[in-house]
Amino acid sequence: MDDLTITRLCAEAMGVSVHEYQDGSLYHFGGLCEGGIEDYDPLHDDAQSMALVKKFDLSIWGKSYSAGEWKYHAEFCVSGEASDAILGHGLTHNRAICECVAQMQKENN
Repeated sequence: MDDLTITRLCAEAMGVSVHEYQDGSLYHFGGLCEGGIEDYDPLHDDAQSMALVKKFDLSIWGKSYSAGEWKYHAEFCVSGEASDAILGHGLTHNRAICECVAQMQKENN
């Protein structure tokens, strides 16, 4: 999944009212807030990423070394069984969390 899709799915999962506009070739997501538009970018914003962890009660675990790079993992247990878990992996905590939530949202759609 590309970053745009991951961000869109995370926004949907959080119920964030998003305004999507194109500025050149860049897309910006943001919810309306008192002062205007607030950027929504959980791939790079730690607080937004941790809000996903809290809302969906995700498990995050350490690093594993694979192919010369450290990786992080996020997990959502659907039924309490490890075999039903939805996993996200990434080189950062935020990417692992967002990929997990995006997978969850994709399966719910």
